[in-house]
Amino acid sequence: MDLERVVPGWQAASRAVEQGVMVWRQAHPRATLAELEEVVAEAVSRLQARYLEDLAHASAARDLTATTLEERPRCPRCGEALQARGRQERRVLTP
Repeated sequence: MDLERVVPGWQAASRAVEQGVMVWRQAHPRATLAELEEVVAEAVSRLQARYLEDLAHASAARDLTATTLEERPRCPRCGEALQARGRQERRVLTP
């Protein structure tokens, strides 16, 4: 994984989220704790999505056709080597 390539993007994303939270807070000086929690959770969720996306794209497991069966990641349920089934768009749901 080429961390030097992704870290600047993470830093920029972090700054953008931080700036957005600060602007929101200035616009809502009387926000309740529940509102603050919601805004912060949403902001952290955006960063989490960015990190997961970048890490998944940089993973060696991204292209299974370039690996032997022995090198492939295993299914957590059955333990079998994962099979390449073409590229598909996926969505990761996080709490």
